[in-house]
Amino acid sequence: DDRFYALGNTIESSVGEKVFQKGTTEYQALQWLANEDPLQLPVNSKMEEIVERFVLVNLYYATNGPEWKKQFDFLTGKSVCEWNDNNLQDLGIYCDDKGKVNNVELSNNNLVGTLPEDIGLLTLVDEFRVAE
Repeated sequence: DDRFYALGNTIESSVGEKVFQKGTTEYQALQWLANEDPLQLPVNSKMEEIVERFVLVNLYYATNGPEWKKQFDFLTGKSVCEWNDNNLQDLGIYCDDKGKVNNVELSNNNLVGTLPEDIGLLTLVDEFRVAE
């Protein structure tokens, strides 16, 4: 599928070849981004926007997202900046005024697994909390 490989090639330059290895959470995240994401980011979107969305989807899969206590609109067609609880307790993903992720607050949400290495690509994050 052209869309899968176009997005994959963009992501691979930042994440590495795991994105094309079946059985990895990176592959699962790419599959979702290319085929299931209701937002369907255009393949010519800014690289940062594609990678940022990919990294958060990979975090979801790598930490057993379907079993999280709260889903925070992850894996919906909303912007990643809206994957949160609408400031009720400042939980979820929040962005700065330029639309870049700057806060990941998923504490006490039943995350289980290993944080993916590519989480480091979220370079503007000031606060990152995932502890139980």
